[in-house]
Amino acid sequence: MRHLPDVAAFAGVRYALPLTILAAMLTTAASASSVAAQALSLPDLVERVKPSVVLVKSLDENGKVNALGTGFFVSTGKVVTNLHVVVNAEDVALTLASGRSVKVTDIVAVDSEFDLVILEVPVDRIAGPPLALAPELPREGERVVVVGNPMGLAGTVSEGIISAVRTVPGIGVFIQTTAAISEGSSGSPILNSRGEVTGVATFLIEGGQALNFGITSKDVRRVVASASAGGGTRSARAPAARDSDDGAANRPGILEGVVTRLEGSYLTIDLGARHGVQPGMKVDVMGRSGVALATATVISVMPLACTAELSAVGGAGSPDEGTVVEIHIGSSGRH
Repeated sequence: MRHLPDVAAFAGVRYALPLTILAAMLTTAASASSVAAQALSLPDLVERVKPSVVLVKSLDENGKVNALGTGFFVSTGKVVTNLHVVVNAEDVALTLASGRSVKVTDIVAVDSEFDLVILEVPVDRIAGPPLALAPELPREGERVVVVGNPMGLAGTVSEGIISAVRTVPGIGVFIQTTAAISEGSSGSPILNSRGEVTGVATFLIEGGQALNFGITSKDVRRVVASASAGGGTRSARAPAARDSDDGAANRPGILEGVVTRLEGSYLTIDLGARHGVQPGMKVDVMGRSGVALATATVISVMPLACTAELSAVGGAGSPDEGTVVEIHIGSSGRH
């Protein structure tokens, strides 16, 4: 039995929180942002932020660990991590910096496009002091620190710079850093010299050197605000809700997804799971009835989604946001 609410429960639903809880969350966030006003030495920064960083364990139905990641407190009892760390979990457990283990009791916000989730755990502010979110994008060349749990090695610290701030058409802005991340680092805070979270480590490009990427604090702040307002999701339809009647998920070269954004000629599709789609692939976008909607070239990928640039639109027109589609990879070949 699934102990946590299914991610699908967030599709198109908003949950109202009592005003007292909303006020408490906003007060906590405000007080957190007043901390760390000046640059810190690296040892002082690490000492300050480590108590706020947790090891995230995704558990299967037998209680065995099937994925590891990192998270951090943004308010009392609220932890940010990457959605792909917990998307297939039956339960989620967090190990605090003190060594104490706690079970996640709720999922309060999900953003599948930016691979973010906010988890709720029964701890007080002392057990999990919140980290402040940086109010602006980092500057290229700015020094940053990542505190996380690569390969399960809790509390590992790495240092680097912001090597680029990149805008991906049709999606948004991402930060690129030379600070080392590995499997288990997903969800780690990327921190500036003041100890503020300037991003969340999310993915890397294999085959290169120090090609590590993160979600910006601006997008984290938006998801935190969503939780404060009652939760919700930017996915038009959540992964667990997309069971294909004709078994599309079991056909080689065919993926089923949901169009979550259409901006000009750019199409973002939530695929709901790790998908193997790569930049440069040419794909056909089909309706579930088999109608050809468009051909497109994938220009960027996230763990649970991809963005493609439309090159041709079928007679039925480009798919609207919320449309369930099939992505045929093999038919158009690879660019």
